[in-house]
Amino acid sequence: MKKRFGKILSITIIFFIIVVPSLMPGKINTTQSTNPEPFFKIYILVPNSYSTPRLYQHLEDNLPKIGIEVETIMTGWVEISSRTWYFPGPFPIPSYNQSGYDILGIGYSWDIEYDPTGLYDSPTIGTPVDNYYQYDNPEMDLAIDNYAEAFNDSAKVEIIDTIQKLLYDDLPTLGLYYPMNIYPHKEGFTGWDGLLWASKYQPMENWSIPEQNDFVYATPFDFETFHPFFVGSYSQDQQWLNQIFNGLIQRQAGNHFWGNRITSSYTSSDNLNWTIKINPNAVWADGTAITADDVIFSYQLAVHPNINSESYSLYNSWWDNDSFTKVNDKELRISFKQQTIFQEMNLALQLLPKHIWSGIAPENHSIQALEWMITNPEKFFGAGPYQLAEYNTTENYILLERNPFFDDWTGITPIFDSIKFQYFDSKLAALEQLSFGQVDLLDANFYPLMEEIAFAGINYSFVKEPTVQEFGINMEHPYLGTGELCPIAGVESAKHIRYAISHCIDREYYVENQITNGAGTPAATSVPNVAIGFNESYEPFSFNLSKAKEQMLLAGFEYYDGNNSYIIGFSPVFIGILMVFVFTIHKKRKKVAI
Repeated sequence: MKKRFGKILSITIIFFIIVVPSLMPGKINTTQSTNPEPFFKIYILVPNSYSTPRLYQHLEDNLPKIGIEVETIMTGWVEISSRTWYFPGPFPIPSYNQSGYDILGIGYSWDIEYDPTGLYDSPTIGTPVDNYYQYDNPEMDLAIDNYAEAFNDSAKVEIIDTIQKLLYDDLPTLGLYYPMNIYPHKEGFTGWDGLLWASKYQPMENWSIPEQNDFVYATPFDFETFHPFFVGSYSQDQQWLNQIFNGLIQRQAGNHFWGNRITSSYTSSDNLNWTIKINPNAVWADGTAITADDVIFSYQLAVHPNINSESYSLYNSWWDNDSFTKVNDKELRISFKQQTIFQEMNLALQLLPKHIWSGIAPENHSIQALEWMITNPEKFFGAGPYQLAEYNTTENYILLERNPFFDDWTGITPIFDSIKFQYFDSKLAALEQLSFGQVDLLDANFYPLMEEIAFAGINYSFVKEPTVQEFGINMEHPYLGTGELCPIAGVESAKHIRYAISHCIDREYYVENQITNGAGTPAATSVPNVAIGFNESYEPFSFNLSKAKEQMLLAGFEYYDGNNSYIIGFSPVFIGILMVFVFTIHKKRKKVAI
């Protein structure tokens, strides 16, 4: 008996040493010359206006290598929306062949603060909103519910990290890459926060270039809007207006949290009712004290029915004339009409000096702003670090000069004496002026190429933007989402397929070789890498076809090698047989031991 057991044990050891490793995932023969027979086919839906590098073509090359046939469908937004956000029903949204979609290539642009509300939470499935993924996870629902009640930055940071982890683990969307902007500028240029600047948030009082008193900014955008209530958040005019007009609070360089500007403090216990205390030394650019009356005047003007600004309806949803109570000249209370985790945005409304604007009818504000810009620039001022010196319509530039009173109440003396925003209708002309030293910084929207900025003495900066390119997954797809058609049926198999697809994307290659100037970084999730709370520890999925095949094996898919023999993973049947074998040996051993 002992001799027989020894023989069986020897065979078992050989089996585990030689045979089992050959069956383990990671020991897959990846040298076959032809693609395996496809297990199933998927469709990638892509907008025909998609201007980003064609990552979907990379999938067309690589997915067949792991047994997934793929076809890209380029079409317009009307068809895409009818298959996703505005699917007419009945729900759930089916696969592409049944008038839904499988994978959607899309880009999202955000503000600095990322808002996932409605995007991944299950209550929004089956309605014309953003959760076209049909992603349903109770942990995500709880995280987003908590985020909707997170009224301070530290709470938001913790919850965004949780959301990022869930997206990384579940992959309802495959993050592809984060685009970046490129800004050519002179050497020695410092003091700016590129993300705040690109997001239209940053005043320029700390900008500097050694031994230089004046600054010239080249912009490819003509000047169109001259009043802070009429400028859209995406308009480049907001950048020069930020130098003149400031709000009660503003985003801080570095951490990008909100902080005091005209205020000395702003507090709330419920994120609805706020006590505002104005810096007791705060004055306008003409030396007149800033008071609670100025604040109330500006806010009430913004919701005046005759103001005719594009933002009127937005502002009116948050406050009205009765939302303000003056305590004294330097203190007031604001009671907003509804809750939002982004209430600070409403506290950042750019303020107008009442003693200058109160005599102008609301319907005439936009016209009056342009007229003063041209004929009476000394009236065009706010509380910002600079004030208007000249608007030259012939040479198309706006010239600002230092606000002489700004340092009296902020303690900050703007470094440049003057700042000129110069319009250029030609990128090459702007770059030439930069090379001659007549321009200090070019706007990223000139889209300069590296070979175009290779002038002696010219530097450049890559600046992140709150944008992400992704592949959205239909979580009701029978292979990609529910996994019901996988050999090992179930949602875990579908997750393995999503992991496999993600391993078929060479993000590094596309960032380095296909994106202009390499201005991008690979994405691990669809949470933008500038979001408050973004966690850099989540690494993008590596491009690895062997790992992709391992994931397919875990879903139960089998591959043939060159000899037409199966190369398999641990399927439940195999595990069952192995367990019976080991259990039998174990029982024999116990009998021998007795």
